[in-house]
Amino acid sequence: MEPPSKRKRSVVSCTECHRRKQKCDRQQPCQRCIRREMPTQCYYELPDTQAMVVDDDPTDLAATSASQSLSGRTSSLKGAVSSSSTTSDYLVCKNMGYAPANIGTLSIIQSLGAMTVEPSENFPSPSGDAVAQFRALMRQLPPQRHINTLVSFFYRELSWQYEIVDENIFRQQLSSWNQVPYAARNQPFHLSPDLRQFPALLFQLLAEALLFQPMRYDESLEDLRHAPGMDLADVAAEFSDAGQQVSAVFGPSEATMVKVQAGLLRACFEKNTGLVAEAWHTLGQTIRDAQELGLHRLTLSDEFSADQGNQARAGRKLWLILHLWDGHMAVVLGRPMVTDLDPESAPSPDCQPNQANEDSDSISITPFNMILCGYNVAYRYLRDIHDLNSTTPPNIGDKVDAIHSEIMQNLDHIPSWAKLNPQDQDSNYPWLHAARETLHTEVHFTLLALHRPFIFRQPHSRIQAFTAATRVLESQSRLFALTEPRQYPAFGLVFATFDAAVIVAATHIIFPQENQEQLDSSLKNLQWSLERFFVMKRQNRLAGVAHVVVKAMYGKVLNTTLAFQSALQQNWAAEGEPTGQTQHSFAYETSSDDMQQILAVSQRVHGIMSPQPLRDLVFQDSTAGLQPMEVMACSPEHFPEQAVTDDEFWRIINSLG
Repeated sequence: MEPPSKRKRSVVSCTECHRRKQKCDRQQPCQRCIRREMPTQCYYELPDTQAMVVDDDPTDLAATSASQSLSGRTSSLKGAVSSSSTTSDYLVCKNMGYAPANIGTLSIIQSLGAMTVEPSENFPSPSGDAVAQFRALMRQLPPQRHINTLVSFFYRELSWQYEIVDENIFRQQLSSWNQVPYAARNQPFHLSPDLRQFPALLFQLLAEALLFQPMRYDESLEDLRHAPGMDLADVAAEFSDAGQQVSAVFGPSEATMVKVQAGLLRACFEKNTGLVAEAWHTLGQTIRDAQELGLHRLTLSDEFSADQGNQARAGRKLWLILHLWDGHMAVVLGRPMVTDLDPESAPSPDCQPNQANEDSDSISITPFNMILCGYNVAYRYLRDIHDLNSTTPPNIGDKVDAIHSEIMQNLDHIPSWAKLNPQDQDSNYPWLHAARETLHTEVHFTLLALHRPFIFRQPHSRIQAFTAATRVLESQSRLFALTEPRQYPAFGLVFATFDAAVIVAATHIIFPQENQEQLDSSLKNLQWSLERFFVMKRQNRLAGVAHVVVKAMYGKVLNTTLAFQSALQQNWAAEGEPTGQTQHSFAYETSSDDMQQILAVSQRVHGIMSPQPLRDLVFQDSTAGLQPMEVMACSPEHFPEQAVTDDEFWRIINSLG
């Protein structure tokens, strides 16, 4: 006897009611979706797309409906629109910009009863132009064989640096997208929000993979070059632009997890192509999308939800990455910081099944855990460092010292697999060696950022900043030795080296009587920095600008220290002082005119703003006096926003040597 065949019926419910096996009233939106606080997720599938988008397989649903289920979860957890909400309440939220929290004006509207609004007013039909634009953008997607090649390359070589998109979830989403028939792709507004936004994420991921292709890349990728003189970086730029346009097709009000991930990868692409100001603006918009989803309100308890735990954890991890990027760019570029994260609310480490987290060494070796390690050691203080730089609280020196001590103590307690000494695990984790150096660079760069605002006022902070900058340059030199030419466009290979090199050079130029015993090692570190910038400048536009500035400062270090040592020797000869006397003490006792002129420089800088080299380079051409005309050819071209900076530091540097 043959088993009875599975009964097949057409789906008449909205996709959310069908997935939950609940009765649907077939309204738009239906009352169940309204009570679930998910009216924007209520849609009905065309007959030819039902098999694609509505699937009872929970694995596929987790991939294609991550943000819509997360949105519903966070709304209910955080006191969003109450269960008595109506379509009119939703209309007020969407059209007037209110957050779906039961407070303020919205709560008054709800308490008085909802307005009656015609259904046609709630959900206007999408414009034909938007649909046509979406179709045109889909034609820019490369063939599947190229997609497979680039996706595999991204997760093999690049993903550990970003930890933005989980590979398993992405591949499930890609599989779902590949199964969407042609007719359904021509009607994107009938697809789920995550699914119709997925091409934006796909374009950005492909762009990042193309940007970092090795010199001898897969020959099949040559097919992507469609014009003479075009290289893969040009194709990457086209893909990234296409991804941004896909996100824009559906308007700024449609926020999904996929859109947030695509925005973060777009910001990364802009940073790696020298468009640092644009990257900062893109990051700001992406953060607003994440806040619209409620990612900033997720807590550990959300991860234990039976139906939304995986999505909640993914959202918490993504918010941590956004917070770190926001803090990092705020400190590096001197921009406002808009995110907050209580260290007690940070995501827990990735764990293997049945793994006990008894101590730090038991934590799994994963890229996210390396990032989390850096957060626990130093990145958690980025908000405090930014606030110290923008305000002048009492006892500021004590606060700086307290943060410094905590970071150093935390550094002593990192897992053994995250420390710099060689580990047996390197062969099992090819990315681990470079990740350790990146962690070391970032931690000491945080210390540099902590002390940098006070280097012209506090000798103690100047010493600590100089030491941290030296550690950064040494770490960057080791990291560069691990770097292949395909990685030269990376923003991370420029910003830390450039900021640290300027601080080291400026210390020797302005305070030549200090750190004399470190002069030789400083010159060597500056030479290595120049060599790295020179090698990278063909593939990294910021490296070209940084090379010219650091080269000019390197020359001034040589001239200033030589003049100082010459004046010092003349004083010794004139006064007959013993050669055993320390240079530092003798320098302050001398009456030589040359020596007094050199030492007067250190008095001029007292009270001026300390340099933020990359900020000055990107937002204001304060370094122009150090640059020959040819450097303008490689300078960023589209920086519409001018930062208000104090360029007295650069005027002093330009006047020396």
